Amino acid sequence: EARPRAGLMLTDAQLRAVRDFVAQALPHSSTRILITAPLGRPTDVMCAVMCSLALTTEKEVEALMDEVETEDMLSVWKGEICGDEVERIQKIAKAWSWTQAVPALPSMD
Repeated sequence: EARPRAGLMLTDAQLRAVRDFVAQALPHSSTRILITAPLGRPTDVMCAVMCSLALTTEKEVEALMDEVETEDMLSVWKGEICGDEVERIQKIAKAWSWTQAVPALPSMD
């Protein structure tokens, strides 16, 4: 029996915090980040990832979702973000971030 979709439970402050943390860590090519959530909360993970990617790539959340939701993606992650959640994380992704005021570090490559 399929469980009902849990929806986004993270607060705006939590999404901003993960967005800024991931944005600060991602410029370093050797960095790997693990985003976790309680069992049955894939929407929280997908929203955190999409919000962070929207900030760092300056792309729209909906366009990013189209790029990452491929046939190879596990079904547990597909379709986890609904319309009102897309709007919410898009707004948070485009909001001011302290990371935008920090100069980029030189590449370690």
